[in-house]
Amino acid sequence: MNKSRISASLAIILAPYIVAASAFAFDPPKQAYKAVYDMPLAKEAKAQMIIAWNGKDIGVTHAPRNGENLRIVSDFKNHRAILFMDAHKIASPVPLSAEFTEIYDVQTYKNKATKTLGSKTINGQKCHGYIFVDHGTTREVWIGDDCKVLVVSKYPGAEKNNLTLKSFDKSPADSEFNATIPADYETYIPKSAKTNEKNTK
Repeated sequence: MNKSRISASLAIILAPYIVAASAFAFDPPKQAYKAVYDMPLAKEAKAQMIIAWNGKDIGVTHAPRNGENLRIVSDFKNHRAILFMDAHKIASPVPLSAEFTEIYDVQTYKNKATKTLGSKTINGQKCHGYIFVDHGTTREVWIGDDCKVLVVSKYPGAEKNNLTLKSFDKSPADSEFNATIPADYETYIPKSAKTNEKNTK
């Protein structure tokens, strides 16, 4: 993939995340964890999404986006997120915004709920379910009572974005949470991210 195509791909991937940084409430999880989810991309293919939290101030997700395996490191201590395209050794730091918090703060789902669905056991996890509107789309989530993470996330009409918890680890390795951009990586900063950063100073 040439540089122009990579830049175009990054622009598409980054679009949902490039918003002006704003004050947002965030109650970080008190425990470290690594959750692995099955994620159907198409009828004939499946992928996995990984969500991990270090118990303090760094969260990491691994997710397929626009044909790339994207790694997003949310660094709450330094108030920035770094999107890594490791296959191409490219990193894109952007201001941290509410877009990056919801995936780690399950209380957000409860606060936004328009309907509660009661409780049931899913894949051995006792859960409570909620329905809420997520960026204009109705979404159903089930949160584990003990693990306190998403167990199931459903998008009616957009099933390729559904998540189902496959495994849960309470002791992820420290190496999962490296928020440093390697010296041999190229740094790509979208113009919109630069503009938003200036506007928040």
